[in-house]
Order: sequence, then structure tokens, then C-alpha cells
Amino acid sequence: MSFVQDLKDRVLDYIPKPEWRVMGVDRIYQYLYEGENIIAYFKPEAAAKDIYFNCREGAKQDLTLSSHRIERILLVKRNGTAENPGTGLIKTTFEDLTRMSPGWEAMPPELSAYHYLYDPALEPKTLYLYPPVVADAVVNFAASVRPTPYGTVSGTTETTISSVFDPALIHYAVACCYKFDEALDQNRGIDHMNHFKTLIGIKTDAELRAAKMARLPS
Repeated sequence: MSFVQDLKDRVLDYIPKPEWRVMGVDRIYQYLYEGENIIAYFKPEAAAKDIYFNCREGAKQDLTLSSHRIERILLVKRNGTAENPGTGLIKTTFEDLTRMSPGWEAMPPELSAYHYLYDPALEPKTLYLYPPVVADAVVNFAASVRPTPYGTVSGTTETTISSVFDPALIHYAVACCYKFDEALDQNRGIDHMNHFKTLIGIKTDAELRAAKMARLPS
């Protein structure tokens, strides 16, 4: 994570018009937040967060109920809290569980699970546990989360994504500023956007549009 105001100052270093330092600050914050969301879309690990998830009773766990705005799980770790870690969880499949324990989803809940099922392609925001667990059982996993909106930016406001991606984030925001202000050298703006795409591994404009449609409000 990095301080948003520091990133804004680095963006301003690329913009020759002094008016941006007065009138363009909020727009830069908007572009930085857009960039965070696009980066997290292509690089889920950029927005990785260690989460202790309080389960609902049963096998099926709805990750949208978490306050962390989970997009997908990256790594399931164990049962238990940081203070009282439990046993690790082993990944399995619906087919194996159904063969070994028919009707497993309706089994009486237990204090902790032994296995988990997770398919990021089909159900990225749903985790299944076996056996089903009691309410408030805790499961620890790493997940990619949606970046937190900045709100009113202060000196302590931080980005969500890792600071490793700061150079890409700055290139994106600078490119957007140049595109917005036609009085600036548009070729330089295109160069910054191309640097951003290269750093993130975006090959086509269609990929970039898909990320914006998926992550940014219309």
C-alpha cells in the first residue's frame, strides 16, 4: 500500500501545466482509484488480503457477506483465528465428496471443517466446507479484494494494492490526465498508457475495456 497523496504528487510531476495542482487533484484521485481496480482485475494478487471469515451455519459460504469486498480466494489456509489457529484445510471436489459421503451438504454442522471446495471460474464468491460448520466458525484464507474507495483523501489515506504496482498506477493516472486535457501532448499520454499496459500485461484495448466494465461504475 502507498499514500494516495504521495502518488498524486508523483503524477503531477509528469504534468507541465500548473493549473492541475489546483484544479485537477480530485480528478487524479479518481484516476488512481480506477487504476487500482484495473490492476486488481488483471493481477488479483496485487490486492491480496489475509482474511478471517466468520462462517454461517452450513456447507455453503457466501463470500459477499464479508466486509472485505472479496473478489476471489487466492489460498485457503486453515480453520481458526490468528490467536487460536486450527487445522489446515484440504481441497477436494464435489465428485469425490458425493461418492464418499452422499448428502454431505445436509450433514449436521461441526465446529470446524476438514476439506473445502472452491472454483474461481464458476463461483468465485462461494466457498464450500466439509463437513458443514456451525455459525461463527472461522476460516482463514488469502483473497483478492476490491480496492477501498478513498473518500475524502487525507495524509493517511492509502491504496489497497501493493506498492509494487505503483509505477503502473502512476502511468495509468498520467495517461488519463493527458487524455482529458487536450492542451497537453497527446503522444506523451499514449506513451504512458502503453507503459501501463506493458507492466500489467494488457495486450489489447478490448481487454482494458472489459476490465473497466467489470470493475468501474458506468
